[in-house]
Amino acid sequence: MVDTVDRDRRARWKSSTLPLLVAAAGVAVSLVFSTLIYPRIDRSLSLNLDPDRCGVLAGNVASGRGYVYAEGEPPAVDRGPAYPAFLALLRLATGTDAPLVIQAAQALLHGATALLVYGLLLHRAGRRAAIVGQLLTALHPMLVWYSARVWTETFFTFLVTAALVLHGKVLARPGGFAAAAAGAAAGLASLTKGIFLPWGLLAGGLLLAQKGRGALRPALFLAFVPLLVLLPWTIRNAAVTGAFVPVHTLLGANMINGDVVRDSLFVHPGSSSTLYAVAQARRDALLKGTGWTMSDPAGDRHLLDASLRGNLSRPELFLRKLLLNAATFWYLAESPEKSLFLALIQAPLVAVVVVAFFRLRGQTPAMPLLLLVGLFWVLHALVNGWARYSAPILPACLALAMLLRPSPGRQEADPDR
Repeated sequence: MVDTVDRDRRARWKSSTLPLLVAAAGVAVSLVFSTLIYPRIDRSLSLNLDPDRCGVLAGNVASGRGYVYAEGEPPAVDRGPAYPAFLALLRLATGTDAPLVIQAAQALLHGATALLVYGLLLHRAGRRAAIVGQLLTALHPMLVWYSARVWTETFFTFLVTAALVLHGKVLARPGGFAAAAAGAAAGLASLTKGIFLPWGLLAGGLLLAQKGRGALRPALFLAFVPLLVLLPWTIRNAAVTGAFVPVHTLLGANMINGDVVRDSLFVHPGSSSTLYAVAQARRDALLKGTGWTMSDPAGDRHLLDASLRGNLSRPELFLRKLLLNAATFWYLAESPEKSLFLALIQAPLVAVVVVAFFRLRGQTPAMPLLLLVGLFWVLHALVNGWARYSAPILPACLALAMLLRPSPGRQEADPDR
């Protein structure tokens, strides 16, 4: 009897320890890259540690100057507040805005994302596949890369994956509390990047489709709790701009970026930096004489209208944009060398997504993953397809790869089959 209890304890210890060790490995790899490798390559690659100036916003928030880029400037409305708030809390907690502090925090988030992938797969594909999927997430070069920079990707990827995991909990056992938690995670992710806004409605609709009218209450929670999370920030934006800005502006600017991918990709292949400069010249020409910037709500709408007119007046241009941005979404980076590297490592995942769409479509465990990947891929193809925008769905893509792989004991591990 004692031997049986001891064996059970050792089995439980082994079962819980390995995922933690893999997560710790992800943290370690991220820290090694951030402290030893990134400092040696940032200058040669002309990288900007804080290209979106989220650290600047965070510093002003932590210093009590408000959500502004500089004292005396109007309140910022071109960035969602969640990531700058995270950076501001780090600064207040540690008393410094040193890059190493941010990189260490993002290394922990990267490890936590890998652990979430383990939880995502455990009851869908079995423990072995869950460990493999977690390890692939922890070591994925693109996910490690963004953990070294003051960019939203690592933070956003964690929140998107958390929302996906919590949605899986609701699918397994529909309930109001679990649905509210999933909706809150989706709301925080949407406050990071507005591209995630449709997820709550889609997730609620998927729950109803899979579980029927008996799941109406949790489906409503999935759909509307994210909107409640957003509401205070939307009210704030209306108060400071007099316009309806749910999360942030720059949709119009990104539409122009996507139009330039359509028009100039084969002139400047493999370099989003060069394409961005072309897009900036186009935006400047469109805004010339208006007194607006691309960050202003009025300037944002002006650029959006210009892009829509151009695409809708010539359907062949719209189709070309859709196809090219759908491709560049997976690989286009700052330089041709980086774009080629990403193309090589991303091509297998694109194949996984396509195969999974045909083989796993309609299967309960896979549908949230396919829905998430499809949402990001389609929306960015419509707007602007750069490789960094595919980072938040890489954990879902890796999970799909594990679902395609036959696993011993999978039937027993998956309660939804």
